[in-house]
Amino acid sequence: MKAKTINRVSDNIILIFILLIASMLRLWKFWDLDFMHDAFSTLSRLDYDSLSDFYRLGVEVDGHPAGI
Repeated sequence: MKAKTINRVSDNIILIFILLIASMLRLWKFWDLDFMHDAFSTLSRLDYDSLSDFYRLGVEVDGHPAGI
């Protein structure tokens, strides 16, 4: 029983370490990042007259799920 508890604690420590490193790498110089092509693509598709136009012309043609 004690070995399982120690194993779980060490697994949690490793997981937290990985998440901290991943967060640091993702957020490194966050404010210096330029717009990506997806962001420009999204901005160009925001001007529709109706919800049906938005769905037909903006959501159906995009490779991402709606709302992403």
